[in-house]
Amino acid sequence: MTTTVDINDVGMTAFFIAWFRDAERNRPDSLFNDPYSQWFVPDEIKPAARRFAELCPEFDDLIRCRLLFFQELVKAEIAKGTRQIVSVGSGFDTRPAIFRADGVTFYDVDQPAVVQYKRRVLENHGIQPWPSVPCDYLDVDLPEKLQDIGFDPDLPSLFIWEGNTMYLPRDLIFGFLRDLAAQLPAFTIAFDYKHTSVIDRTSGIPSVTRVFDYFSDRFTPFITGFDDLAVFEQQTPLHIVESGGMEAFGVRHAPHFADSLAPLAGLYNYCILSK
Repeated sequence: MTTTVDINDVGMTAFFIAWFRDAERNRPDSLFNDPYSQWFVPDEIKPAARRFAELCPEFDDLIRCRLLFFQELVKAEIAKGTRQIVSVGSGFDTRPAIFRADGVTFYDVDQPAVVQYKRRVLENHGIQPWPSVPCDYLDVDLPEKLQDIGFDPDLPSLFIWEGNTMYLPRDLIFGFLRDLAAQLPAFTIAFDYKHTSVIDRTSGIPSVTRVFDYFSDRFTPFITGFDDLAVFEQQTPLHIVESGGMEAFGVRHAPHFADSLAPLAGLYNYCILSK
């Protein structure tokens, strides 16, 4: 069953990540299983996605580590008692279908074109879409919009902010976090980020620079990185719960990554903040 889509309206990066999630199903060393992302991979994006993966196979593995990180985080948070999970800039995240559980509500937040297309695809495959806020989350009162569709600010909540920070100016990143903290009594937010050397093209690794140039020339360029997370505690009322490299996380779950990812240590990372 197919759903017509204008890729330019939705945005190529959402389809790229869906391709990576779907590709995991067929890998001999698969890190996770996502039976739903295949619905969001139209044939016309596959050559570009494969080309991106070939530019830097090690970076390809880092993205796999990122996907595994958020997969494992959602699973762990549900086990700990988190009852609301909000995917900010959700793209075609299908974890709500993978981890559906009694008493747990998932929410999507993304541009209207993304949300509308995603809803059509899910409905065409017999899945009831989860609640969503179609918006530019930087231009609205997000906590208010979420509460309009059932979000309870007093329940334990996790915000997934995956694949966003590298595209945003620093002031908008900190402003968004401060706005959440001003209106929600307690929450946890997890995000991924790139080191400044990736943004500045000073990593000294040619394949990483090729990845940067590929994105900058064709899609949304990376503009912001971080090399010291202390700035998050200085600029927001949140505190750091955990942080680390995607490569280190990946190696803990897939030791065979150790040699290939060693040169990329510290270039692509995660951080978990809490209030």
